[in-house]
Amino acid sequence: MRVTLASILSLIAVIGTSGFERELEERQLGRGWNRAKYFEKYLDIFERCCEPDFVPGGDRFDCRCKVRTLPWFGIFDKWTSSCEGTTRWPQKSILAKCSIAALAKSIPGFETLNGALEDTGLDEVLMGKGPFTVFAPTDDAFDDAFAGNEFDGLALADVLKYHVVEGKVLSTDLSNGDVTTVNGATINVDLSSGVKINESTVTIPDNEACNGVVHVIDKVLIPPP
Repeated sequence: MRVTLASILSLIAVIGTSGFERELEERQLGRGWNRAKYFEKYLDIFERCCEPDFVPGGDRFDCRCKVRTLPWFGIFDKWTSSCEGTTRWPQKSILAKCSIAALAKSIPGFETLNGALEDTGLDEVLMGKGPFTVFAPTDDAFDDAFAGNEFDGLALADVLKYHVVEGKVLSTDLSNGDVTTVNGATINVDLSSGVKINESTVTIPDNEACNGVVHVIDKVLIPPP
């Protein structure tokens, strides 16, 4: 039997098909393709394979399931079993792929928020163990705040931290009163007519991630001086 280069390449392609498909998926996602399904897939993996006894920062880091990532030398699949990842590569973990940071990138209309998180390094914080509750302003909300010069004299990181609360707080867990943010200042929760956070209204509540929850709001929260 004559072995040709073409036959060898064909064999490699067959053996490594799943890996190549996965690599293609990663490249497409990098261009913004199908991020929502990607997020949902890893959220499902996290819930089935990392919880309930997986505790971020705890003793168990491994996932019960093998999750295909990229092919090794284009032939063999490379598998990951890391729920949390490492300090150097937190974005490589299953937790990061279904985190609040990943969720924000999977929903259209949050380009300004995502850019601000990346510029301040807070996107890596929101890939971490948490849990966190994030009140996420839309692009339109940021446009209105910029137009009104509401950010004058304020550090971007301080503004963003004013939108984050420690712990996972669903809309059904909210109650009237003040809540302390990661910024250190408090926001006011008013449930008398819908759900209002300071002057903003929660328009889409309870978008769950594996390290917390995101509530979409229609105005940027400006911290007190």
